[in-house]
Amino acid sequence: MIAIITDFGIKDHYAGTLHGVVKKISPTSDIVDVTHHVEPFNIYEGLFRLLDCFEYFPENTVFLAIVDPGVGSSRDILLVRSHSRYFIAPDNGILTPFIRSSEFTVRLKKDTSFFDFTSSTFHGRDLFAPFAAYVDMGQYEKFVEEVAKKPKIIEFKAEISNDYIKGKVAYIDRFGNLVTNIRFDDIGFYPFSVKLKDKVIDVYYENYDQSAENELFFLKGSSSRLEISIKNGNASEKLTNMYENVIITKCDMI
Repeated sequence: MIAIITDFGIKDHYAGTLHGVVKKISPTSDIVDVTHHVEPFNIYEGLFRLLDCFEYFPENTVFLAIVDPGVGSSRDILLVRSHSRYFIAPDNGILTPFIRSSEFTVRLKKDTSFFDFTSSTFHGRDLFAPFAAYVDMGQYEKFVEEVAKKPKIIEFKAEISNDYIKGKVAYIDRFGNLVTNIRFDDIGFYPFSVKLKDKVIDVYYENYDQSAENELFFLKGSSSRLEISIKNGNASEKLTNMYENVIITKCDMI
């Protein structure tokens, strides 16, 4: 199985072309579109989309994560084996949690060419998709080599102390919920409030139905991280430009 995450969207042919390339090389590969709606160029969001879904896929799934602002540059294309699964992505930090727990990390050979022509702007079609097909078939070893330098790592965990937790919004889902990088179980004090710039939210519910209409609240989301929501509304619109930092403190410290 190949599971794909990109920032391509579905208006253009790009996402569909990935399917075609994979099927041309490996007709029996199953393909799952996890999402093609990562915010353009947002590596951080791509990391969390991947982190939120991978455990729910079978072992040996090949995850293809293409959020690639550096397309056409000299950046590496990595293959990481981690958690009994394979991860393919550009070397830009999107695979940070998997590199840190990897069984091995290699890169696609620099001189690899799967087709007569390799575009400098569509490596998804010309390099990533065929590479994923060969990994899914177990025929990738001739295409890889050791990485020449340490892969790029980005910080994706919240800052935790005894009195506060400082995090940020990992991504905004289709419903406008603000999904943060703060794991709910890491909050070691209670009661607490959530602060975004000058907006303080101190209402917690276990589910959306407990809230009144248009009420801002926080809850433990499906990824076990803190989310900020509005029942039948859009929290991101109500909190526009307020969510660069998310601060959790004990209520009596606000």
